[in-house]
Amino acid sequence: MEEAEGREFRPVIRIAGTDIDGTKRLMYGLLRIKGVGFMFANAVARAAGLDPYMRCGYLTDEEIKKIEDLVNQKIKENLVVKKEEMKCEKAIKSGALAFFKERYPEVVSVYT
Repeated sequence: MEEAEGREFRPVIRIAGTDIDGTKRLMYGLLRIKGVGFMFANAVARAAGLDPYMRCGYLTDEEIKKIEDLVNQKIKENLVVKKEEMKCEKAIKSGALAFFKERYPEVVSVYT
C-alpha cells in the first residue's frame, strides 16, 4: 500500500455513522454509506478537493468533516425523486442513459 506524505494511516475510519475500511479507495469507501452511489461518491470526493482514488485511511479529521458536511447537505435538501414510466425510445430521446438499449423492455421506469 502506498504511503501518503506525512499522513497517519488509520485501518478504519467513520464517516456519516458508517465504518469504512481504511485500505479502500475513497470513492469506493464512500459507497458503504447508505444512499451514496458511485456518481455521488465521486462528486463528493472532488467537491471536497480530494483524490477519489486515495486510501480512506489517510484522510485527516478535517477532510472527514468536510465529506460529512457535503453528504449531510444533500440529505437536508430533501430532493424529490419522481418515477415515470414511458416507452424506451421516448426515455432515450428525453436524455435517459441506456447503455444496452437492446436489453431494455418496451416500457421503462425513468427517475428524475
